[in-house]
Amino acid sequence: MLSSWRAALTSSAALAAALIVTAVLSAPWGGVSEAGSPAPAREVGDTLGTGRPWISKVQWEGLDLLDAGAIERGSHLRAGEQLSDSLVDLELGRIDSLCFTAGLLGARAAVDTTMRGEAVEITLLISEGSRAKTGKVTISGSEVIPGEELAGRLGVSAGAWFDPVALESSMTGLLEELNRSGYPYAQVWMTGFEYDSETNAVDLTFAVYGGEESIIETVVFDGLTKTDTSLALRTSRLVTGERFDEEKLPRAQRYLSVSGLFAGVGQVEVRRLGPGRVDVRIPVEEAKRCNSIQGIFGFAKKEKEGYITNGSVDITLRNIGGSGRDVDFRWLNDGVSYRTLQFRYSEDFFFSLPMGFDAELRQDVYDTLYDYTLVGFDMSLDAGPGSELLAGYTWDNNVPQNDLLFDRSVRHRFRAGIRTLWPPGRAALVLRVEGALRKEYAAGGTDSDRQLLYRFEGDVEIPAFTRQSIFMRLVSEGVFSTGDVKAAETYPLGGVRSLRGYRENQFRGEKIAWANLEYRFGGASRIFLFYDAGACYRRDIGWDFRDGLGFGMMSSSKLGTVALSFGMGDRIALDGMLIHISLIENF
Repeated sequence: MLSSWRAALTSSAALAAALIVTAVLSAPWGGVSEAGSPAPAREVGDTLGTGRPWISKVQWEGLDLLDAGAIERGSHLRAGEQLSDSLVDLELGRIDSLCFTAGLLGARAAVDTTMRGEAVEITLLISEGSRAKTGKVTISGSEVIPGEELAGRLGVSAGAWFDPVALESSMTGLLEELNRSGYPYAQVWMTGFEYDSETNAVDLTFAVYGGEESIIETVVFDGLTKTDTSLALRTSRLVTGERFDEEKLPRAQRYLSVSGLFAGVGQVEVRRLGPGRVDVRIPVEEAKRCNSIQGIFGFAKKEKEGYITNGSVDITLRNIGGSGRDVDFRWLNDGVSYRTLQFRYSEDFFFSLPMGFDAELRQDVYDTLYDYTLVGFDMSLDAGPGSELLAGYTWDNNVPQNDLLFDRSVRHRFRAGIRTLWPPGRAALVLRVEGALRKEYAAGGTDSDRQLLYRFEGDVEIPAFTRQSIFMRLVSEGVFSTGDVKAAETYPLGGVRSLRGYRENQFRGEKIAWANLEYRFGGASRIFLFYDAGACYRRDIGWDFRDGLGFGMMSSSKLGTVALSFGMGDRIALDGMLIHISLIENF
């Protein structure tokens, strides 16, 4: 990135000047042309006067070491094409490159043409020769790597087969090694290439310069307006004062891209400040209007008459005060008997340490049945750009409204998991597993049960045609228990976030799973068709499968987003349609 890799091996201009591989001479139509001995021109009637002849047939001769299939598939000369000098030049140049790549430096190519009326048959004659060997090897330059080691690092030695592909790879690898070792201005050149056709050997000369070892003195984020510079620096994982390592620059870009702090991250630039000191500059575009207030309201017709109204309110605050801290607040009412209130706080660098922290407080109220309270936290450890390892603890308390029907219970839950995000928001994956110890307090004493809880969620958006995409989401969660699973410990299913043909949290189960499939027309503002399918499991009824379909629309502007979805569940009928209205105000 920092030092231009000027190895002559990769320069087509240098190859043309320094590498004597095969001839690229073209011949007039009719006759044979080969390197150094052009055939005399032969007239082809009036065909060239009225238009170039068409190629009717192309055949190859002399292919042994080269891959005949690969050569024929990429040929510029094809049946049905119009023949021209430039087309023959292109083809012979292509053959030159293929022969050189294969190490056949003494190969020769010739073209034989035969006129058949106004069409021409072409025969390409290849004299491959044998693979060239490496002759004398001379390396000069770097004090960073001892000269006697450089030949081995480059993979060249006198008498070995000459392999241009492997040589290019080893030169690139050596340059990257120098960059990683703190030499941002290292250079690896092939300064000499001399081919002897009599011995079929090539003498090579290299120059390797390590330059000066450098440290990162400053990291500048161009475009910061709100986010604290120290937070951006911690997010990038770059450290001022440490040895420069070019390999860390693309990782820093990815860390910044998946952090959620920035709408865009530009190309990293490195500047030399002085002897052994460099300045790293990263242009960023901060995410704007990332805070939101979202209201979701649903309307569904009752079985007999009237309508049921249900909904939720979500408040999201992102990057509060430029500190990277987030707060989420949620209230939900299913319109019948269930209400929930949830608060979540999170930050990526707990006490400025490289670990994230999430805390959650939630209360659910199910009229006449129970009050459920949950307090928990998660710690996350960096596992690479966009990936985190999770570990956490949760305490929940279930207090029944009627002591005659249910007993109070308390659970201690210990969990581990992984979370992965692929930018720019195209896919995400979360897997979490919990082990729980439940204590149930009854009139006759205390009972204990053990539980295993899990949650999996993943989504992906796949581009289809222009401004169209396919979105898929899969979620599954549940609990395995040595005892009975209480109502408060079951999982809700239904509503705008799962099955849109049903009201919020219409079903509950010990295990639930659902999938959303959408075909989207447009981007942030779009029309979409959807199909939702889900199932919930309870021991007394087994698995209950539900699905639904519908359509919706979303309109986004600077003021906010309005989303409508029209879903049908148990039956496909307009009077059974459930309407969800979502209002999102960004600020």
